[in-house]
Amino acid sequence: MSDATPGSPSAASTTPATGAPASGELERTNIDRSWLTKMMVFLVVLVGFGLWACYDLAFDLPQRGKDYASYRERIFLDRAIGTGQANRTSIADPAARLKELQGRRAELEKAEAEFAGLTGKAGEAQYDAELRRLAAALLENAELEWLLALSSARALKAENTTITAPVERQAELTKKWEQTDPPRPLPAYDIPLHWFYAVVALGIAGYMVLLILRVKSKVYTWDAAAQRLTLPGGRSLTPADIAEYDKRKWHKFYVTLVTRDGGPAVTLDLYRYAKLEGWVLAMEKPSGGEG
Repeated sequence: MSDATPGSPSAASTTPATGAPASGELERTNIDRSWLTKMMVFLVVLVGFGLWACYDLAFDLPQRGKDYASYRERIFLDRAIGTGQANRTSIADPAARLKELQGRRAELEKAEAEFAGLTGKAGEAQYDAELRRLAAALLENAELEWLLALSSARALKAENTTITAPVERQAELTKKWEQTDPPRPLPAYDIPLHWFYAVVALGIAGYMVLLILRVKSKVYTWDAAAQRLTLPGGRSLTPADIAEYDKRKWHKFYVTLVTRDGGPAVTLDLYRYAKLEGWVLAMEKPSGGEG
């Protein structure tokens, strides 16, 4: 048996028949928990993916690119010193040199293939001349691969292609790469692709945060006794105000209320707001609709 007496807060807050809030005692919507949970899961995944891309951009890819460029530099120095051209290992304008060599890339790759199939005897004039020609092409091809590796690592600068002591530099790199497995090449598209990942993932995550805040800022209220739904902008509706409950998008958790006064129709999102679906069904009952 209830201890409430007439005029007490507990007696005034509910109707005797239904236990629903009495007229003037409003219910308020809040964010639907299932929708918010899904949003948070997506948000965590997107932020995690975006941060992973940022980590790769800041640490992994630059180091991998520098390592591969260092490996290709060693091959270039091996060929230059092996052919007695150590004095031409420094490159004052690497961007211009890269452009020049790229224009001859097919020619240099063909020379690599010809060298692999070269047969003859040392001392024969024709063999020695062909060997010198191909050796020069192989040196330029090694130079091209080095410059391409620097370009992919965003390190194509004169400070990285100035070699004042080529023999010492070759010995340093030889020692390093004899003790370490060669790194994987860094494709030219890898860094731009990771920028794309980071921008898209964190951009969508930012949009989702704004969406959650926007949903949270919109509040519907419901006066059960008066069957009155008040919209976030202050407009209120009762069953008598509704001409039609348009449920063509009900399966997508949307309903559109067409009003009798010819005012703008109201589309309600039933998925993002807890309780709203039940209030719409309660309003629809007096009209003989689904309840």
